[in-house]
Amino acid sequence: MISRNLIKRNYSTTGIAYQATENATPFLDNLTSKYTVLLKERAIWVLNEFQKYSDSELEHFFKTHLDRWGGEFDKQAILKHEIA
Repeated sequence: MISRNLIKRNYSTTGIAYQATENATPFLDNLTSKYTVLLKERAIWVLNEFQKYSDSELEHFFKTHLDRWGGEFDKQAILKHEIA
């Protein structure tokens, strides 16, 4: 995506952030499969849900909820799913 100028990397003392460029919207508007439409809906939900959180609040949220999500984020679970 960086090589196609759809996103850019922003470096700071707190880490690396990624930002959509002006080319991202026209590109995404041309993706119309059912999967892409659902993915866009989920991305909007994530933005609406978490944009008010600071970095430290996000980190706390994920640390306190990761155990609820179980194996979804476990590397072994991902590998087992890929092999199956």
